[in-house]
Amino acid sequence: MRSLEGHVMLKVVAPRRQAELTGFSVRWDRVTVHGRLIAPGLPPSHFTAEAVPRTVGSIVPVRPEWQGDRFTFDVPLAAMSAGAKTARLWDLRLRYGRTKIKIGRRLTDIRHPGKVFRTPFRTVALPDGTLLRVHAHVSGAGKAAVSCTIIPTPEDRTR
Repeated sequence: MRSLEGHVMLKVVAPRRQAELTGFSVRWDRVTVHGRLIAPGLPPSHFTAEAVPRTVGSIVPVRPEWQGDRFTFDVPLAAMSAGAKTARLWDLRLRYGRTKIKIGRRLTDIRHPGKVFRTPFRTVALPDGTLLRVHAHVSGAGKAAVSCTIIPTPEDRTR
């Protein structure tokens, strides 16, 4: 923008509060999310993480581990798959009071993050013996998401 005298004027504002996904650790028994909170405005340890279903279901809270502005948490796969008969898709976010921040990949110049940040489908064994087909991924909009489906066992098929 120019001033009346013809000088250039810049407007500088503080960055928006956001949660940047730095990576997934997909193992045979869990999925771990790694990220950092940008421009928190309050202590990061006040934030909790949660898995939010895209369709029906209740929100599953998680307590992340904090090291400064960086966070790590295991995705609560057992709670997310409880009672599910079909595949369910979950978004991941941070929350403090009414403030909700979706975890995603925004600080990048990649146009189609879902096509670039590829992750494998993995079979995960829960402590109770249930097998899940899990896909932790970055959606087309750059948001962190987890899809999980219960794999039926031979005992389930005979019922």
